[in-house]
Amino acid sequence: VIEWARAKGFRTTAADISGRSSYTQIDWTKSRLIVFGSEAQGLGERELEMIDEKVVIPMENEVESLNLAVSSGII
Repeated sequence: VIEWARAKGFRTTAADISGRSSYTQIDWTKSRLIVFGSEAQGLGERELEMIDEKVVIPMENEVESLNLAVSSGII
């Protein structure tokens, strides 16, 4: 799917702790494929290497993580 999206001109975006930008700092008017991994393990290394842009969801220090449904809803 990532390769298909790239061929169609979509940017691929994923929420990941290694993201450099907050999800609020990117241009959501561009065509994108948003990729989510499993709730327990997230995306694998292979998939993350293929993603064009990784974003983070800023959280308070006491928050350990967000579940997949909440992360999807926020983004």
